[in-house]
Amino acid sequence: MLLLSFFVVVVAVAVVAAVAVVVVAVVVVVVVVAVVAVVVAVVVVVVVIVAVVVVAVVAVVPVVVAVVVVVVVVVIVAVVVVAVVVVVVAVVVAVVVVVVVVVVVVVVVVVVVVVVVVVVVVVVVAIVAAVVVVVAVAVVAVVVAVVVVVVVVVVAVVVVVVAVVVDDVIVVDNVVVVFAVVAAVCKTNKEFNLRHDWNSLLSDDETLRMTRYSNRLYPKAGILVKYLNDFANKLKLKISYNTEIKSISKQLVNNSFLLEDQHGNWYTCNDLIVSTGIPIENVPDIKGIEHTESYGTMSLNRDDYEGQTVLILGGGNAAFETADNIIESTNLVHIMGRSRVRLAWSTHYVGDVRAVNNRILDNYQLKSQDGFLEKAFSQVSIVKHEGKLYVDFYDSEGRILNKTGVAPDNYSLRDPYDKIIRCLGFKFDFSIFNGTVMPEKCPGKRSKYPLITPDFQSHNVPRLWFAGTTAHSLDWKKSAGGFIHGYRYT
Repeated sequence: MLLLSFFVVVVAVAVVAAVAVVVVAVVVVVVVVAVVAVVVAVVVVVVVIVAVVVVAVVAVVPVVVAVVVVVVVVVIVAVVVVAVVVVVVAVVVAVVVVVVVVVVVVVVVVVVVVVVVVVVVVVVVAIVAAVVVVVAVAVVAVVVAVVVVVVVVVVAVVVVVVAVVVDDVIVVDNVVVVFAVVAAVCKTNKEFNLRHDWNSLLSDDETLRMTRYSNRLYPKAGILVKYLNDFANKLKLKISYNTEIKSISKQLVNNSFLLEDQHGNWYTCNDLIVSTGIPIENVPDIKGIEHTESYGTMSLNRDDYEGQTVLILGGGNAAFETADNIIESTNLVHIMGRSRVRLAWSTHYVGDVRAVNNRILDNYQLKSQDGFLEKAFSQVSIVKHEGKLYVDFYDSEGRILNKTGVAPDNYSLRDPYDKIIRCLGFKFDFSIFNGTVMPEKCPGKRSKYPLITPDFQSHNVPRLWFAGTTAHSLDWKKSAGGFIHGYRYT
């Protein structure tokens, strides 16, 4: 707009200047013509007067000549008068033209000035309006943000107060667990929250979330037991507690399943879902295995391991979790696995060794006495000698490589241990099935699971289904089907 106004002013000034030049030129021409006419008239009058004087002096002027002279004089005087009138008129016209031009110039200048002023005013008003709008929007945004924060805080306080009033605060070991209520209010997407909740089962009851029982990433086992009990009680699940199924068979008459518990009670059904997990501990066929302790029965008191040298058999989370629990009390800890350690952060499989349990790897890599080694258990035996436990390992030539036999200096298991703990995992209990309904085992390393079809049915026993960890053979070492946040969807 300012550029346009400047252009208008320049054009107006140029037009006025051109008109002024033309007017001045016309005035100059008129004045010059008038002056020439006056000069000619004066010269003629002078000549006539001189002629009359000469004739009078000579005295030869007749009356006729005198009359002619008078007429000529009158004509000349008339011409002079006309010339003077023309000059006066020309001057007046020139003055009028100049006045008109000046007036026009003044009007044009005034108009241009008015236009410029209007443009400037419009621009200023627009700028001021824009600034006012921006400031108003900013103020409104700040006010809205403040209101939202206040509302969230108020809602959080109300939720906490209501939870306290209705006794909905969970008490575990006499400690009141206070949860991040504000975070829960802000994140209202239930499915999103459940994706990051590893321990909750599916339910329409929002109070049945593990996050209401613990805010820890790895809750204690006792909290999980309380959560499962509350889950069953609130949903009124039909569960027969303290019941152990000892035998599963099939009736020949109607081909239904027949189950017997430890009390001799019988149950029948047409479809049977087995979800008993993998409760049987893996115990390798090693000579001297009776000198070892089980992961399920070992002492959890760190003082019992003070100053001792401990060997842990296994290479999974159970082995590393055990080592991490006692490592600060022991003299040293060795872990002996059957294969290379699989780290969850590398494989992206949640069943592999988690970073929270692998502190011993740091110690091993940083040259402490703690360590990890890989050995084939088929060539291992355990010998108890003078209160110490020795690990015999047979080399390719059949030599025993420890202090009970021949022990090279670089043999990693040459020194004895005070304790050897088994942490070798678990497997499914096939013993409850008799021959008529015995499910097939998975081949190879998955043999701890029953062989099932993609719809979770036994491969060889119709209408026998598996759920939970028992069905993990479908995605073992691949996905989360063996864990709560996986099998809760299947």
